[in-house]
Amino acid sequence: MSATNTQEPGDQLEEYHFTTMASRPLVPRQPAWA
Repeated sequence: MSATNTQEPGDQLEEYHFTTMASRPLVPRQPAWA
């Protein structure tokens, strides 16, 4: 997934966060999108 997926619904956000943390731990959950 790419950063553009941050505009997806909440469920997609969850998947985005899991995928991001798995591949890029430097990108934490940002409450700005939550």
